[in-house]
Amino acid sequence: MGSRFSGDTNDPAVNVTTWLFMIIMVFSVITRIGTKLHLFKRLMLDDLFILASLVFGIAQAITISVAVGFGYGDHYVTISSTRLDQVMESIYAGSLLYILSLTCSKLSLAVFIRNLTPIAKDKRVALLVEALIGIWAVIALFGSAFQCALPRTWDVWNGKCFSVIQAILIATTCILQLAWRYFVAFSNIVTDFLLLVQAVVLVSAIQTTTRRRLIFAAIFLPRLSVPIAIVVQLTAIKKGTQTEDPTFEMCETTIIEGLIQCLSVVTACWGQLKPFMSWMRSSGLKLAGSDDSLTGVYKMSNRSQNQSTMRSRKMKTLRLGSSSNNSFSLPMRRDQIVVTQEWDVNSQSSQANIILIVGAGIAGLSAAISLRRAGHSVHIYERSAMNNEVGAAINVPPNATRFLVAWGLDPVRWNFVRARRVNLMDPFTLEPIRVLIREDTPRAVSGSDLYYAHRVDLHNALKWMASRDDGPGVPVVLHLGASIIDYNPVKPSITLSGGQEISGDVVVGADGIHSTATEAILGERSQPMPPVHHNFCYRFLIPSSALEVDPETRFWNEGDWQATIDISRVLAKFSDFSPKLLKVISKATDVKRWPLLYRYPLPAWCKGRMVLAGDAAHPMLPHLGQGGAQGLEDGLVLGIVLHGASDPAEIEKRLQIYAVIRHKRASAIQILSNVGQDQPEIVRNSLRQYLNEDEMPSKQALATI
Repeated sequence: MGSRFSGDTNDPAVNVTTWLFMIIMVFSVITRIGTKLHLFKRLMLDDLFILASLVFGIAQAITISVAVGFGYGDHYVTISSTRLDQVMESIYAGSLLYILSLTCSKLSLAVFIRNLTPIAKDKRVALLVEALIGIWAVIALFGSAFQCALPRTWDVWNGKCFSVIQAILIATTCILQLAWRYFVAFSNIVTDFLLLVQAVVLVSAIQTTTRRRLIFAAIFLPRLSVPIAIVVQLTAIKKGTQTEDPTFEMCETTIIEGLIQCLSVVTACWGQLKPFMSWMRSSGLKLAGSDDSLTGVYKMSNRSQNQSTMRSRKMKTLRLGSSSNNSFSLPMRRDQIVVTQEWDVNSQSSQANIILIVGAGIAGLSAAISLRRAGHSVHIYERSAMNNEVGAAINVPPNATRFLVAWGLDPVRWNFVRARRVNLMDPFTLEPIRVLIREDTPRAVSGSDLYYAHRVDLHNALKWMASRDDGPGVPVVLHLGASIIDYNPVKPSITLSGGQEISGDVVVGADGIHSTATEAILGERSQPMPPVHHNFCYRFLIPSSALEVDPETRFWNEGDWQATIDISRVLAKFSDFSPKLLKVISKATDVKRWPLLYRYPLPAWCKGRMVLAGDAAHPMLPHLGQGGAQGLEDGLVLGIVLHGASDPAEIEKRLQIYAVIRHKRASAIQILSNVGQDQPEIVRNSLRQYLNEDEMPSKQALATI
């Protein structure tokens, strides 16, 4: 009988390949475990499985080497009966260890896939696959262990073997070993096929570019080598089973089994290398262990340095502006916060947590931009389709434009108009009462300019910065038509209207004044105050060209909120105002009646790993023009405090810092915006719970707001 190995013995081929495969497995597992220990504080369940697979693999290599030492690889007729028994015992033990090693490597990959996604359905599928792998292992081990009669269960070459059914009947007749080996091999292919199918489904479900999807697919593509090697094994099984020289002819099968075992371990380690792991987390995939406490536990080597730098540079400077006897400065001073490109560069080495933002308004998009720049993976869930954005003018004051420009926003490109002067006018005579802001005042006081913008233009600019491919960090993923019905601040997670639960590392509730996220924080809904005493604002846009062509309105160029209302009703409301002002109003063609809703400051913004932002946290009346700016500030601060964040406990502490920083400042501005200006003492009493006495605006200052 011939063999594809040359010579009178296959000993060298078996020994060399066995130890070569073992060395490759050891190197792969050490690389994987070393990477995990570098990035994480502890090993995860899938790591424990791969370690077990390696242990069984090393033991299997030892048993094969022992078999070779007793003559495995030599011709059957040259081996004594005593040495033949020792060869069969070693091969028998090796076959069981081979199954155990394969099982653990498969389970390692299955658990890894389960930990890649927060979607509950995918987790259930992964658990089912793991159960099927376990069933395969039990059947394969039981059949292989008891295919021969007791007590010589390892005696496969002396014709005293039996099937599983015959084992139960305690029979001692021979069975076709070829059929059993084929069954084990085919079922082995099936379990690997299930793993590959699950990986394909996971890859196809990712909302990303084709290039990124291909990168993700490359993590699992090498796994195809395992079933291919098993198919090759099938051709060798028959030759090694139906032979009169098994110790010589079965060596080919043994070598192929070693290759299969090696490939199974290596491909299970492949996706655990640092480049893949970092990419997966930055692309919005949840990499976690069996314990939720392991979620997001990256520990970069420079994290401590980045954290201390961040605290010293950023956090301590975020406070409310100082007051004097004559003025009260709402915007932060120019030296109070500086957003630099250096911070963005450092951010790329920070931990990429998965941030779930509910609401794609101004605050939600600002948070997305800031967190993206900090190196995190951001997903926004927006209820609307965002195909009919509406709005009128919005203030973009210096405390917002300073960091928006640093982020890369070009006011000219997005049609922002820089304020040259802001006058308080008498509505009846249009005579100026006083100049509120001169052209050079904002930059001199606050380090940046005051702009007016169309709300849609600001919104589009923020969307562009969040989703642009060439910006710092990974582009934000926007999920439209996503209605949220439940929040879990502890897990943390959100539940969509279809019942799908999405988990992440942080949840940001930025769903506006009618927020449902506040209930998860406070335990009850916080409803906005209804618009009383005709507290409405009529907002409209007039093309400047329409004012310019009319001599009576040209002077203006010298210097449910979607509900449309007839212009005649607006003119009637302001009938006793200056005729020139009424002439300007009459140019409007699309007037929106905007109810002025607000809430009193909330007692808390944060619970577990969930926070509020924007109007969900601090809706305010437009009297100070700070509503949008405060939402933008929320987003900025979130990115700063979560820079370099690592484990869940630290993330929770960072979010509490965010709440401390933002709650006092935004609540103070909320009160100043909401309370009547003719009640300065009431305002001061309300502000005392948020401001120190030396930060309190004077009565004279309040009277000028």
